[in-house]
Amino acid sequence: MKQAKRWGRTLVGLLLLVALPSCQDIWINSIYPLGSGAAGGRGTIEVVFDNQTPYRAIFTFGSYDPQDQTSEPIYGQFAVDPDQDPTPFNRGLDPDTVTPRRSFAVNCGRVFSLGGQTLINRIQAADLQPFNNAPVIEAALRTGIYFTAAPLDDPDANAVEKYAVRADPVVSLLGVDYSCDSLLVYTLRLDPENSERVIIDLSVVPAEEE
Repeated sequence: MKQAKRWGRTLVGLLLLVALPSCQDIWINSIYPLGSGAAGGRGTIEVVFDNQTPYRAIFTFGSYDPQDQTSEPIYGQFAVDPDQDPTPFNRGLDPDTVTPRRSFAVNCGRVFSLGGQTLINRIQAADLQPFNNAPVIEAALRTGIYFTAAPLDDPDANAVEKYAVRADPVVSLLGVDYSCDSLLVYTLRLDPENSERVIIDLSVVPAEEE
């Protein structure tokens, strides 16, 4: 997979190391084009998750427009749901797993969030279903990204008591961290100097470079 060098940000989980966006970042994000050459049009993004940790990741992720209070997020969840037939999402994000291409490809939004509170608040306020019409897993509507070694047949596999590591939310901004009509690759890996921290890297591949 070809990775572009001009976009990319590393975020470290567990410790709150990510500063709030600057005023300049917010301004860039608010005016940056949403892709598509048509007036009022909107491009797309495709998102791939690469879990290089030895843990199953449990979290909610999605895209939304923060300035538009009437818009609804498009979101998905990684959570254990043994009552459903297996999909890339309802067994959590398995360890040492890369999600398939095109498994999450949606209209571009101004923010892409992994476990962010604003995303979760909007989902709950509008009582929204995930993009794939899967049942909502309330245990995954929790701020942050959680990593567990609990087996799939554990009836409490999503419970907070089972988590080995917690990473802080990751909030990526259009125009600052990515552009529309791109592939976003989030890589989750343990910090080699501290096994109780997770490092989350974002690599972005513009469509013309794929």
